[in-house]
This record gives sequence, C-alpha cells and structure tokens, in this order.
Amino acid sequence: MSKTKTSKQSERVKTLIAEEQTRILFQQAPISNATVYAVATLFYFILIPHIDSGIVEIWVISLFATATFRLVLWALRRRDPRKMTTKQWQRAYLFGCLMVGVAWSLIVPHIYLTDNLTVAIGLCMLLFGIVASAVVILSVYLPAFVVYVYPQLLTLIGTLLFYGDFAHNTLAIATFVYLVMTTLFTRNVHRNLVENIGLEVQNRRLIDELSEEVRSRETTIDLRTSELQDKNSALSKEINEREQAESALRKSEERFELAMRGANDGVYDWNLKTNEIYYSPRWKKMLGYEDDELPNDFSTWEDLIEDKDRERSWVMLSDYIEGKRDNFHIEFKMRHKDGHWVDILSRAFLVRDAEGNAIRTVGTHVDISEKKRQEAHILKQAHYDGLTGLPNRFLAMDRLTQLLKETDRDHQMIAVLFLDLDGFKRVNDTLGHETGDRLLVQAAERLKSAVRDADSVCRLGGDEFVVLLRNLSELTDAKAVAGNLIAQFRDPFTLDDRELVVTTSIGISIYPSDGVTPTELLRNADTAMYHSKEQGRNTFNFYTSEMNLNISRSLEVEEQLQGAHKRQEFSVLYQPVIDMRSNRVVGAEALLRWNNPALGMVSPDEFIPIAEQTGVILEIGRYVLQQAVINALQWQEMIDNEFRISINLSPRQFRDVKLVEFISDLLEHSGLKAEALILEITEGVLMSGQREIVAALDRLHSKGIGLAMDDFGTGYSSLSHLRNYPFDVLKIDRSFINDLMIDAADWELVNASVLMAHGMGLEVVAEGVETEDQLKQLQNMQCDLAQGFLFNKPITAEAFTSMLQDSVSLS
Repeated sequence: MSKTKTSKQSERVKTLIAEEQTRILFQQAPISNATVYAVATLFYFILIPHIDSGIVEIWVISLFATATFRLVLWALRRRDPRKMTTKQWQRAYLFGCLMVGVAWSLIVPHIYLTDNLTVAIGLCMLLFGIVASAVVILSVYLPAFVVYVYPQLLTLIGTLLFYGDFAHNTLAIATFVYLVMTTLFTRNVHRNLVENIGLEVQNRRLIDELSEEVRSRETTIDLRTSELQDKNSALSKEINEREQAESALRKSEERFELAMRGANDGVYDWNLKTNEIYYSPRWKKMLGYEDDELPNDFSTWEDLIEDKDRERSWVMLSDYIEGKRDNFHIEFKMRHKDGHWVDILSRAFLVRDAEGNAIRTVGTHVDISEKKRQEAHILKQAHYDGLTGLPNRFLAMDRLTQLLKETDRDHQMIAVLFLDLDGFKRVNDTLGHETGDRLLVQAAERLKSAVRDADSVCRLGGDEFVVLLRNLSELTDAKAVAGNLIAQFRDPFTLDDRELVVTTSIGISIYPSDGVTPTELLRNADTAMYHSKEQGRNTFNFYTSEMNLNISRSLEVEEQLQGAHKRQEFSVLYQPVIDMRSNRVVGAEALLRWNNPALGMVSPDEFIPIAEQTGVILEIGRYVLQQAVINALQWQEMIDNEFRISINLSPRQFRDVKLVEFISDLLEHSGLKAEALILEITEGVLMSGQREIVAALDRLHSKGIGLAMDDFGTGYSSLSHLRNYPFDVLKIDRSFINDLMIDAADWELVNASVLMAHGMGLEVVAEGVETEDQLKQLQNMQCDLAQGFLFNKPITAEAFTSMLQDSVSLS
C-alpha cells in the first residue's frame, strides 16, 4: 500500500517537473527566435559579397521559416495551454528545435563555397556561439539541446574533414572536442536544473498540502464555532420565547379578567365538570336585568330563549362539545325584561385538558337587533319601491315565479295585468316631478284597494304597474278585476287644489295559455297594454297572438329603418296646392315615401312613429328638407316667385337643438326665400308644451318662415293653440272634407273653421279634395287653397316639373 502511494507521488512529481520544463522552454522561445532572426540577418549581409549563388537566400528563408514555426507553437500554447498535453507540447517544441538546428547546419556548405579559411573560422565561431546560447536556453530539456546542436556541429565537422588539409582537420578536431565538452557541461547543467525544479515542485507541493491542511483546520474550527453560535442562539431564543409566553399569558389573563368585567358583549363561562355557569353583568344587562336579578344557572338561559330556538341551540352546543362540529356560532332570540325579543349572536370556544377532554366553554352574546333591523331595511329597499311601498320588479318576478309553481300543483289560472297611466308624462312635464310622484302614490293606493289581499300589486318603474291575480277559475274573473281597476281611475286625482283626470290602459296575459314563464307572461301583458293604448286608452285588452305579429312587424320595420337613408330607399313625392280663386298651382306639399327591398312600400303612418322613437327621423327629416328646398327653388323660377313648399315636421325634430340653425343655413345656401317655406305642425307637437319647442317656433317665425297647423280639428285644444302660437296657415283635416256633402255637422264645422281662420288673419287649406262638388262648396265658403286627388295625387319631382311646364305652356 505504501509502495503504491510512493509510486503515485513519484509519478506526480515527474509530471510536475515535465510541466515546469515545458513552461521554461516556451517562456524563452520569443528571445531565442529573436536571436535567430538577428544573427541570420547579420550573416546574410556578411556572406552575400563572397557567394554569388542564391544558396544564401535559401538558407535565410529556411531559417526564418523554422524559427517562425517555433514562434507559432509559442503563441498557440500561450493562448490555450490545455490544447495539448505536456508531452505533446514537448514533442512539438522538440520538432521545432530540430528544424531550426538543421536550418543552421545549412550554413556549413558556405565554408566550401567561399574556399576561405577566415570565413570558415568565422562560421565556426558563429556556430560555437549559437551552441553556447543553446546551453543556456535548452539545458532545461536535454533532448531539445541534442536535436538543436548536433545537426549543426556534426555537419561542420564533416565538412571540415572533407577538405583534408591540416588546418581544416585541426578545426574539425577542435569542433568535436567542443561538442563533447558542451554536451557534458549541458548535461550537468540539465541535471542541476532538473534537481532544482524537482525541489521547487516538491516545495510547492508541500506548501499546497500545508495550506490545504490549514484551510481544512480553519474550516473545522469555523464549523464548530458556527455550531456553538447556533446552539447559543437557539438557547437564547428559547429563553426569550418562554419569557414572552409567560408575559403573554399574564397579559391574556389580565385582559380576560377585564373582558369579563367590562366588555360590552355579554360573556358566559360554563364549567363542564362542575356544571357551574357564570353570566357577566353585561350578559344580563342586554336583556334588561341587573346582575343580582338573574341567577347564574343554566335554567336562566333556557327560560329566556325563544321556544323554537331552545332545542336547536342546545343540540348545536352539545355537538360542539362532543367534537361533532368545528364551531358554535348561532343566532336566536331572547326575551327582554320588558317583553320584547332581542336578537342575539352567540359564539363559544372550548377549553380542553392535557388529554383533550372539554372542561370549559367560554363564549359571548352580542346584541344584533340593530343589525337585523338594518338588514330588514336593506332587504325592503331591494324588494320594494321606495316611493309607493309596492313590491318592485325584482320581487314581482319572484312572486310570479312562486305563483307558477303553486298553480302547477293546484291546476288554477293566473292573470298578469300590465297597467300604464295615460297622460302621466304630460303631468310630469307640466306640473313637475314632485306632483307626478304624489299622483303615483295615490294611484298605488287605488290599485291596492281594488284587488284581493291574496293578489299582488307591484310597481315596475315610472308609471307602469303590474297586478298578479291568483287562483282564477275563468277569464271573466280577470275581466271583472280589470274593469274595476279602470273604474278606480274615473274619479279625478286631487293634487294641490287641482283636479286631474288620469286614466289607465291595461293589458292582460293568462297562464298557461299566454306564456309559461314570468318573462313571457309579462312581455305579452305589456304587448296587450300597448294595444289598449292604440285603441284610444282607458281600456283593457287580453293578449292575442295577432298582437305579437304586430310587434314583430314593428321590430322588423325598426331594423330595416337603420341604414335605409344610406341605401337610398327614401324618396320625396309632391302634391300640388291649388289657388281656388285662380285655379293655378301655387305650391306643393312634400311627402316622404319608403320603398324597402324586404318590406316593400311601407306606409308613413307605420314607419314615421318608429322613426321618431329611434331618432332616425332627424336624418330623414333633413333629407326631406334638402330635397324639397332644392326643387321648390327650381319650380319657383318656372312660374313665379309666389310658389311655396310645405314640409311636415315631427315632434322629435322640434326637440333637435340644431333644427333652426340647419333650416337657416339651408335657405341661405340654396337661395330660397324664407317666405316660400311653410312648416306644417300637428297638434301633437304643441301638446307637450316644452320650452324648446315654443322657442324654436318663435325663432322660425321671426325669420319669416311660415307655420301651418296641420290636421286641424282632430286634436284636443286647437283654438287655444291658434291663439297662442304664431301660425300663418290652417289646414282642415281630410276627415271633415270627406263628409262635407253628406254630414251637415261637418259642413258647419268646416264653414266655421274658415270664418274663424279668416277672422284671425290665417290662410285656409282644405286637404283631401276629391270631387267637384267638394271644390264648389269650399269655393262658396271662400276657402283659400286646396289639395287632393281631384287635382293630382302625390307625384315625383320630375313629374311635378313636367306638370308645371305644361301649365306654363297653356297659359
């Protein structure tokens, strides 16, 4: 074992010596090669005068090449010493030295070529000098010295002996003696160097081993020191934790004692071993008792807790003590001393002994009565209308859902009545929202008084209500309730010494014939309610499938209206207006038409209301104004400057704040005079009484634009409107002209309207004139203007232009 270890150590030393030899060899390489370059250059210039052939150049080139090869090896090792092993680097350098030695030996033939003893002696001195330098540089590695020196001196000896004379033979012998002596000297130097290197390597190894031993011992000392510090730290921490635990325990006991004495929550402490229980003064105080008025006994708890909660709380507490529950957290009611109930939140935790057995139960009672009242208030806000106190939409849908489940069991019918107050918006707009709110409260009271206690009256929002009728045997039951609800609104509402008549429109859907879900029933009742509105309001209707078809049609019209203007589906037709005195065309009314690829020709009566609801009417209205003004200007130039164009404006257009500005800009850019434009307004525009509409009418009239009241006689208060607004023209509705020759009442009404209008300085236009008799009668009444199929139906702008051209030609 010892021999093997010694052998390994010896091999390790040899390896380290070889590495050091290689390092020294390559360390001296740059100086050695620089010497070669310098000496070779020097002798090149010495020999070149004596030798004419190119052998000198060949010698110098070969010497430079071999020296460069050795220099390249030095550079490679300097960059990456690990690229080859130590032996491989030694062999490579040995090969380089051999090549340089051979290159140096090529100088020997110059002795023969010069045939000059002096040159021969000089070259010998040169080689001796090179060999001497090799002793210094290559003695560290004897093989390198041999391959470098021997080729030079042996070649020199052979060349000198080749001459055969005494002088050259003497030089040859001297050279051989020099070779032998140099070799012996180099070997001694090599031996000394190797010994020194070996000693240095061994010293370095010993130093490394000692350093490693020192580091190992220092590491051991540091480790032991760290372990001692950790143990000391852990001991200190344990001591500190014990002190903190003892301090916390003392504080906890103090706090618990303070909590037991003065906590706002009631505290109880039940000893499970002795069955003794303690109630804090606050525990008793929250129930209205003083500390000495209630005994510290478990029966106190049982006597005061509500009957329905007693067993439930006892079972939960028992399960907690027996480990069947993770906690004890329960709400119940306890009777106050004055008789009312107090909402209590009871919580407890167990104290166990070392074996894990429960020995005490400590808990608290919290008075949560106020919290319960707040929750009830929030719940009421979430489910009831804040104004009327009726169930809101959320609770209405929930009750309807429950009704459907009950009805499926009882096989009874349910009726959903959807109510909307007629004219409520007008009350809000004219009398204010506060008055509207009081009206809603009174309406809610009337609705509740008209139904059974088992039925539900709910407010969905705004002026919309729902009545849910349960356990109906037949449809007549729902009909009777609806009739009663209509009757409740016949009497006027009294608000601020003012009596208001507000009626209601009702739609009725029946379960299960009209729907099987709350949403479906409510939607169908809503549809039936709108049908009641269309029938004149103040009535009720049962839902039918045909109503849904109307709704579907309306939705389809609304869908197609979007983008219809961009698709160029609208057109404007013109109906001539005739002067009854001259029988000449003096104007026209612009009438909008819509031809949709999917719906075909759609009546204005159908799509105009929908366009108003969706706001599309603004874009369409501007289109009509632009077309009518452009064509009116053309027709005015064809006949005379008295030609006027009439255009209908909807209520929605009058609420457009940019309407007046748009019309003014249009007239200015087109060149049409303001007096040539007449805007026709229905009484529906004026019914709202909104300030912006009144202001718009005043601004339009101040600019000289004519205003005409359209469909006169069909509204509610036409006379007051004529008096209060700056109208220039009155248009009698076609419904009165149709029966002018049949109904005496219509004749009287038309005649009175003409006389009244003339008395107020207004022009009169009769709409819908279709017969000569109607025309003559109107002329006798001195009606100013007329339009109708008797003169011409509404026609395109091109046809209207042709008609005017024909009339101009005839005149």
